[in-house]
Amino acid sequence: MKEIEEVWEIIRDKVDISLEDFIDEINKVKSRLKVKLSDRAVAIIVARKLGIDVTDIFTPPVIGRVLELGMVKRSETRGPYRLFTLVNEKIRQLCVAFGREHVEWLENKEDKAIKISKYVMAPFGGGKILRVTEKSIMEELPDDALPPIVSLQPALSPTIAGIKDKRGSWIVSGVILMEDISEFFSCPQCRRSLEFIDNDWVCPVHGVVEPETRRVFRYQIADETGIYSAVYYGEPVGEELTNKAIKFKASFKGDELIIFKIYEITPIEA
Repeated sequence: MKEIEEVWEIIRDKVDISLEDFIDEINKVKSRLKVKLSDRAVAIIVARKLGIDVTDIFTPPVIGRVLELGMVKRSETRGPYRLFTLVNEKIRQLCVAFGREHVEWLENKEDKAIKISKYVMAPFGGGKILRVTEKSIMEELPDDALPPIVSLQPALSPTIAGIKDKRGSWIVSGVILMEDISEFFSCPQCRRSLEFIDNDWVCPVHGVVEPETRRVFRYQIADETGIYSAVYYGEPVGEELTNKAIKFKASFKGDELIIFKIYEITPIEA
């Protein structure tokens, strides 16, 4: 019965019959079968007879927040693609999206709640990667569909040292001991640093551009595991951070901590 109920939960909103009717249909099919099958297998046969796309039964839709969004890259055979990481209350899943439509749809979806259907799970680096193919469906969900990303355990690290040898971005906390701010010229399209060549500001991706000024924030940040050098290129938070605790998203590049986003700022003294 449990196997039947699991299939029913996936299809219930797509059919006009009751659970009791669904079970009756399963029993009728079982009585006609010349081979023995599990309840789940027969339930899938009945679901297909009811006109249901059974893909969602084998790979149930995944709901999560986009923790990390990689740069757009290009494959000679598959065209544009980008890696991203999805988290919810239970999982941290590495994903890859193929095709211009999916790649462009993911833009600005960092921290957003999304749903992915009709995907493919494939072996990758000793684990599995979720592949968003041309047939896959991605949808943005209301923000209250999931808890805030700072509350999703698979996205969190208890210490800064704990993320040093891990892949990808993690949400962690620390105290700013020192803050230093400087400015540089960047590309208005991709925000990369520019070079001054032959009286022009040149972006390595977009060529000659009109520069915009950006701030870079350098910190000494501490937790119980030590003191770390960190850099942050994001939007100014509007206040001095020295002697304040922050909750932030980051990863290490060598020995330097790269901060991508600051979520919370809290004074450390009353």
